[in-house]
Amino acid sequence: VPCIYAPRYYAAENGIARKLAELSLMCPRISGSDVGEFIAGLETTSGNIFADLQRSAIAAALEHGVMILTGGPGTGKTTVTKALLKIFESLGMKCALAAPTGRAANRMSEATSHEAQTLHRLLETSFSPDEEGESRFVRDDKNLLDEDVFILDEMSMIDTLLMDSFLKAVKPGARVILIGD
Repeated sequence: VPCIYAPRYYAAENGIARKLAELSLMCPRISGSDVGEFIAGLETTSGNIFADLQRSAIAAALEHGVMILTGGPGTGKTTVTKALLKIFESLGMKCALAAPTGRAANRMSEATSHEAQTLHRLLETSFSPDEEGESRFVRDDKNLLDEDVFILDEMSMIDTLLMDSFLKAVKPGARVILIGD
């Protein structure tokens, strides 16, 4: 079936697919035995016992460069996110939390006790738009973000062009965790 795309969206979708595949392949893996030890340690220090699906989510985020964490309200996404932040920070990894809106970023900050920001702020919006009048960002493929781990919430609200811009700014080998309902 033939499809008609605006060239910009076609390029953005291809860029997203290519970068996600690259990140998935290039990200350093954390071995399965280490994952079990991290989870056991967190359960001991926090007093929380993770459900099987939460354990699986934590393991997937540690073993893969790109992970999608999904579930409705009350399914434990925030608990998993907080556990991952503790693990990544214990490994000396620099983490960034972001969401597409200020309200979502504020909720993320409150829930995790870690600073979260909008994607536009993370990418450092430029005040000179591109030739099509769209936002440009200081952070891009020529000026990569410094963080080792990115946790993005409210993924259903992130459009194709913003996601493409974000992924262009992610350095090779970084880990990306995408959260949504």
